[in-house]
Amino acid sequence: MPTRRKRRAEETSLSKAVQQVLTANGCRVVRIQSGVLPVLKGGKTAYVHCAPKGTPDLLVIIPGFRAEHVWLEVKTKTSKQSKEQLLWEQWARVNGAKHAVVRSISEALVAVFEAKRGAA
Repeated sequence: MPTRRKRRAEETSLSKAVQQVLTANGCRVVRIQSGVLPVLKGGKTAYVHCAPKGTPDLLVIIPGFRAEHVWLEVKTKTSKQSKEQLLWEQWARVNGAKHAVVRSISEALVAVFEAKRGAA
């Protein structure tokens, strides 16, 4: 079983590849950092508060007459969503936001195509 660090590195690599492919296909892709990040400031540790825990990894804005968007949570083939991510996905679905968990570039392309088709 891969370690957490290895899975995270795999997710980061997949996320970057997804961003590149979607950008090459005309989408605007925003990487969302969630949680709290420790940073060094003046020799002391300070904390940067980012998006709330569970916020999906990518916000994809799909070009068109009326731009659509879809939230993508990038996961490896075996990784699972956290409790916070599951709650975010549930909230999104109840409130009409487009959301997909993607485990490959092709799944990301399908999610974007479906979001665009749903807007037509």
